[in-house]
Amino acid sequence: MLHAAAEQEPNASKILSLPDWKMYLMAADDVERELLRLHQYHKLNYQVAGSMRQLSLPCQTAADYARRMIT
Repeated sequence: MLHAAAEQEPNASKILSLPDWKMYLMAADDVERELLRLHQYHKLNYQVAGSMRQLSLPCQTAADYARRMIT
């Protein structure tokens, strides 16, 4: 979901508040907590400074991520 969202919305703050997260029973705080956890384990890069957020994912697209998972 995160890779697909990042393809459509480059703004990390807006990604956190997408209504699609409700499908996974996650609020914006839950999503941010998960991003911080994934950053801690070097699965992605998530930086927060005040109200500014930067998100860098390991793959450019959701399709690239899917290919990476099956190889």
